Amino acid sequence: MRNLLVLLFVVLVAGTVWAQENPTVEIVLSQPAAHQGDIITADIHVRGAVNVAGTDVGITVDSACLRILDRQPGGYLPTTDAEGAFVPFSELNEHDTRLAAALTDRSKIASGEGVFYTVQLEVTCAEATAPLTISYAKLSTYADPSAEAVSLISFSLDDGTLNAIDAELAVVPADQAITEPAAVVEGQPETSPTPAPEAGSEAESDQEQDDQTLLIILIALLIVLILVLVIVMLWLRRRSRGQSDSRDR
Repeated sequence: MRNLLVLLFVVLVAGTVWAQENPTVEIVLSQPAAHQGDIITADIHVRGAVNVAGTDVGITVDSACLRILDRQPGGYLPTTDAEGAFVPFSELNEHDTRLAAALTDRSKIASGEGVFYTVQLEVTCAEATAPLTISYAKLSTYADPSAEAVSLISFSLDDGTLNAIDAELAVVPADQAITEPAAVVEGQPETSPTPAPEAGSEAESDQEQDDQTLLIILIALLIVLILVLVIVMLWLRRRSRGQSDSRDR
């Protein structure tokens, strides 16, 4: 009976991990279109991660249309010894960059969404669709941040446990206007246009809801099963004691 309870606990934990969403690394541009000579930025977002201890992300940009000018940390994880972290890898070139940060202070762990770093880019071509691609990505998270012994869980783009969303910049001719956000009139509430839904966003939302529902059902069923088995075990133990008392008499 004890072995069965242990097995059920393992199944419960495995089911919970299986139903969780993988973290995502995404490139988000400051604007969807630009002219030759414009300076734009690209933020490297981390989403859906929990108890992050280290992040390592590399990107490449279209060498014919974009040139990297600068890269700055985004605040998702600290990057200096004084802040409780260090940088094991850093590379910055005109058409690719990569930055890795790892914590030394567990109180600085990151969860949820944030910008890992921001890249400043110059548009160098007259007209094109310029891709920005996540070439490398890896996250390390604490299995239990409060445990004395360090145990890390790895999420990697290479093994499919980490999602990546790339970006594209539309470089338009100099005589073609780029639509700017509507100006806010003083005294009127600020409004923003409703963005067009991205392809597959509705399906992804439905999938997330299905995963959450499945997780809740799985946990509820396993908890009920464990409670039933505990009750049965206690009943059998009392019955066994009753039979022993009868024999002694």
